[in-house]
Amino acid sequence: MAVQGQDKGSIFCDKCFTNAPKGSEYCPNCGAPFVGLRGMHVGDPAIYPRLAHANLLRMRKQYKNAEDECLSILRQYPNNLSANVLLGDIAAERGDMVQAAEWYELALDIDAGAPNVQEKLAEVREKHEQEEVATTAQQLGLPVEKPKTALITGIALLTIVVVGLLAFIAYQTAQRGSAAPQGQVDRPVVVGDSENKPSPVPPIPRATTGGQPNPGPSEDAELQHVLGTTLNDKAALVSAWYDPAENGVTITYAVPTDKDERELGAKMATESFAIVSDNLHRDIEQVQLKAVRDHKTFYTAMVKKSDYQETQTKDWQEKNKEDAKAFLDKVLSKEKHFDEGEPAPTPQPEGKTSAGASPISGPSTAPTTSITTSTGSTEAKPSTTAGTSAP
Repeated sequence: MAVQGQDKGSIFCDKCFTNAPKGSEYCPNCGAPFVGLRGMHVGDPAIYPRLAHANLLRMRKQYKNAEDECLSILRQYPNNLSANVLLGDIAAERGDMVQAAEWYELALDIDAGAPNVQEKLAEVREKHEQEEVATTAQQLGLPVEKPKTALITGIALLTIVVVGLLAFIAYQTAQRGSAAPQGQVDRPVVVGDSENKPSPVPPIPRATTGGQPNPGPSEDAELQHVLGTTLNDKAALVSAWYDPAENGVTITYAVPTDKDERELGAKMATESFAIVSDNLHRDIEQVQLKAVRDHKTFYTAMVKKSDYQETQTKDWQEKNKEDAKAFLDKVLSKEKHFDEGEPAPTPQPEGKTSAGASPISGPSTAPTTSITTSTGSTEAKPSTTAGTSAP
């Protein structure tokens, strides 16, 4: 047993006579407990070195061996107070607060007045509650804050929000004060996404004569301007005009040798449905495609809006997710390739007469290339448009 030393702030171990700080539960030298004989099997001195050995293993962080030794003691002496307390200490150091609380509760059942056990039980319960709060906050995506730093963190967050708000207001003011350059798109365009509509494009500037503005541009000129400033592949656009008879538009586009005419045409056509609707407020049903290379039409196709809309459904995409060509095969119809030297069709879409086609007008006169039709007649075909050159 421990006895009081001459120093009132220390006690002595009666096993190895080592001086230990007052309030110690185990001897720092031999590991013998300082809890008295309460709860201990009196008359069996062999239990002391076993407890001391188990505590020494705990201090060396050999928790498994220490736990096995304590359990071996409890199998022989089920009501041993020191073994229960030591098992609680081992569990707490291993981070298992639930198990530690159970061992401390068993020790208090043996001796409700056991020194320091009640304090240990309260400490592990508090740590367990903190762990549960942290786990819940992590599952909910909430920040875990310590109570002492909550006020400071709240002030810091409020400062960040205020600074961000002021920066946003300043940015918006600057944006309103400076207009976007002519023909420049200030936001990205995502075709087919209802939540990311294409940005409105600047209007076509009207020329003036004697200080008076000339009449507004034609519908085809507006179409050419909108597509030429909004399409992702606007550099490939050669010309565009409305086809009232089919409620659609005809797009002529130049295809570089390193690009596929089907993929490029399908992309331009499907983008055009949303662009024309958002900027020109017209709901077109189809796009007639004419691909040119070296000033010759070598490929034509049709893209219907209904076919494109079907590809945007979840069922269709799930069914065809493994087929890389399924989208092009679905949206492109009436495809035709023209061999070299074979005459290309006239620029008008199906069902539209020459009188019904309105050529695209622009700031400059575009050169034309003669195309010989199957009937032997010659028809002028635009090869470039204002601001766009065919490759």
